[in-house]
Amino acid sequence: MESAVRYPANASIYEALRNRPGALVRLQEAGLSREHLEYRIGDAARMLGVPAERLAEVLLRERSGRAEEQVAEARP
Repeated sequence: MESAVRYPANASIYEALRNRPGALVRLQEAGLSREHLEYRIGDAARMLGVPAERLAEVLLRERSGRAEEQVAEARP
């Protein structure tokens, strides 16, 4: 059984990514930069126009695809 790590929308992007290899690449692929590390997941998601849960899922997912495409799929 695989356990998923969940972060609340008020967790910072830095908190979510600090121990994840390749996290900065995923951050850039999702349309964010190092300047956004201090943003809360919920704030960054609103800025991108996607649900916070979806942004967290994309950022925390193992590198299996382009995060930018996955975030774009979540946009209305």
